[in-house]
Order: sequence, then C-alpha cells, then structure tokens
Amino acid sequence: TTESAKIVRTLYEIEKASALASVDQPEKDTPNSFKVGFELMQHQKQALAWMQDREANRTPFSGGILGDEMGLGKTAECLSVIVSDIEDQKQLSSRAGPTLIVCPTSVVDSWETELYSRFDPAFRPNFRTYLGDAKQMGAKQLQNLDIVITTFGSLLPSGLQLRSYDTDYEASKEVKRGHYPLFDVRWRRVVLDEAHYIRNHNSESARACRLLNAERRWAVTGTPIQNGVNDLLSLFMFLQFRPFDTPPLFHAQFGGNQKRDEYTGQQVSVPVNHRKLHAVLTPVM
Repeated sequence: TTESAKIVRTLYEIEKASALASVDQPEKDTPNSFKVGFELMQHQKQALAWMQDREANRTPFSGGILGDEMGLGKTAECLSVIVSDIEDQKQLSSRAGPTLIVCPTSVVDSWETELYSRFDPAFRPNFRTYLGDAKQMGAKQLQNLDIVITTFGSLLPSGLQLRSYDTDYEASKEVKRGHYPLFDVRWRRVVLDEAHYIRNHNSESARACRLLNAERRWAVTGTPIQNGVNDLLSLFMFLQFRPFDTPPLFHAQFGGNQKRDEYTGQQVSVPVNHRKLHAVLTPVM
C-alpha cells in the first residue's frame, strides 16, 4: 500500500542518517556573539554541529529531540543554534526570523538569565517574554523579535478548549479564525523546554504546541520517557515525525499499547519493539 511504502522509505532514510550519525561527531565553534568567557564546551560544540545538521537535513523532519542530561547546558546549546542562525543570515543580508521558546513558568528566569549573562547588550538577541502586559503584542511585533519566551500555560488561547475538537485540523481552523498572535506567526523554530510536559498527547498543552506554525521543531528534555514509550508518541506528533506521528501507526511500528486478546477478550499489553524504536530515534536524538 501507499502507507507501507512511506514507512519503508522513511525507515531507509533514517537508516542512512543513523549511519552518518555513528561517525565521529564534528564540532562547531562558539558563535561570535557570545561573550568572552562563555565559550561552549566540547560536548556543546558537538551539540551545535548536530543541531545545525538536523535543521538543514529535514530527514525525516527539521529539528529533533535534545535529550542531554540535566546540567550539561541544553539552554546554551539551544541559544548557540539560534544565534548561529542569526549570524549566518546577517552574512546573507537576510533575517533568520523569530524563535519561540515554550517552557514551564519555573524556568523562564533561567532563560532570561542566560540571555543577559551570555551576551553583551550590543550582541544580545532581541527578545521578549510573552507574559503579563507583553501579551498585548500582536503577531507583527512578535515577528520582528529574535526570541520570544512564553510558558505552556500562556500558550493556550484564553477561553478556547482545544480538546473539544476531534482532530488537530479542526482545532487549527478555530485557532486561525481567532487570530491568536502566537499562532499567527511563522516561527523560524519552536523550542519546547522540558518537553516531557506534553507527554500526554491528548492534553490541551500538547495540542496547542502541535498547532504552532514552525519551520523547525525541538523537544528539549533530559527525560523523554517518564511513564512509558507512549510519552514519545506526543513528541513525535509535535515534531511531525511522519509517518509515526499518529497513534495507529506509532503503535503498529513500536507497540506499547493495549489491545483486546482475541481468545480471552481481556486487554493485554503489546510488547515494545525496542530495536526498531532505537533505530528510529538514533539520528534525531
């Protein structure tokens, strides 16, 4: 079938990307905009090279899962790919476009601290935190920034129950009609910090994140799996990791779901296909 052919083709492309990922990891230099004394460490230079490759590759999507453990500097790694892109586009007399960072309220200060401490004012990306009075900003104003920081809670359109719609497509039509600023912007990239926050793909926050209009998508989390393999399904849906971004195809390929036993009629767990899941994740995480 056509769907089967898509899966085979995607797995083949992933296998090629995985083979390339297995070689020695290249490094990229610290962006010029960083202050002296705030140079990237070796593993962060490797992360920058990998993130730039993932954004340029687009196989099977542009972006990935940044799953470094806590304390390794995922925030600095994200800022390095954002700022490198800004610098590269300036060299071409162009503009990279804004990046949206969505995070829990508890880490907003961390992002602001990194931006104030890592850059001199003349080289600091133009950023705003989309909370409080700043939420009066329209899409055109947001489009002119380099970085916008908001929270999972502030991302949700006020008074709109996204879960009341049967599909993301139906919800997206309502969001477009409402002209909600964050959803009217064409983002250069969207970064979900603490992305395990949307591990329930049926939640309001998970659907809101999926409806954002972005060229590149990053799920940043040191714990991509907390409760089980189904946590990855929500990340795949956000990343638009086709064709595995729908529950039926995800479970058909990787298991981890419940099904009715044809003899007993009882619900039983389908084993997780760890080998296939590992092969698919390797190049994108």
